[in-house]
Amino acid sequence: MKIYYEGLLITYLVFCFFFWPSCNRSDFDIDVETTMDTTIQERIVPLPTSEGVQNFNLSGGRRDATIPLTHDRSWECSIYVPESAATDTLPLCIALHGGNEEPGAAKRLMDNLIYPALKNQDIILFAPVGGIWWSEINEQRISLLIQYIKEYWPIDTQKIIVTGYSNGGTASTYFPTKYPSWFDASIPMAGNFEGTECLPIPAYFIYGGQDENYSASNLQNKVESQIAKGCVVQLDVIEGYGHAGGPLVQTSLRNAILWLKNDVW
Repeated sequence: MKIYYEGLLITYLVFCFFFWPSCNRSDFDIDVETTMDTTIQERIVPLPTSEGVQNFNLSGGRRDATIPLTHDRSWECSIYVPESAATDTLPLCIALHGGNEEPGAAKRLMDNLIYPALKNQDIILFAPVGGIWWSEINEQRISLLIQYIKEYWPIDTQKIIVTGYSNGGTASTYFPTKYPSWFDASIPMAGNFEGTECLPIPAYFIYGGQDENYSASNLQNKVESQIAKGCVVQLDVIEGYGHAGGPLVQTSLRNAILWLKNDVW
């Protein structure tokens, strides 16, 4: 039966090709190149390479750049390297933006919050573009990035901080919970936190008192419960601020770093 129907189909196609002008070939033509490219795009995961991270420009200063990925792709990022990195190993702060994977998202986070708050703290600041951070592709990228950074960059491998805002703030609790060896401290800002147990690393939560997305009072109860359990955790609620935050978030972020330097490390 299968051979019979296949024969009918072949006969029909041959008839259309040679004898039936009204047959529209576009009904049967397939753009092989486009289809193959789509298939490839769905299957590949462009990831950082060891050479790309090793050869990344770490000269002093603030710049926007890209990290080479496999499959001839690149990863947009922003970075600040203190001049002291030329002679000392420094802590590293990986900052994860909120919102979607939009061009310039890392630059906006860096220029509006991370760099103004921490430029005088002798910390290497690195912000990649990533969208929803707990997606499989971002987990793979962050994992390899940290592996290669520890190997090639002049950092203190025991002082790697993850921070982020909104979506990035949520990721700042997600990654330490799922991958406790990746980071040594977390500074979640305006993100969600579902956990009830201690994070496996010190954490300094920063939230607006009137955050429209997440309840600061609910978070405060969770943090107080963690403190009672002996967790190394702090909470900084900025009264009068909503989810979008404002200038005082810079002060809170700076205080979080000072807390790590003076009380934790």
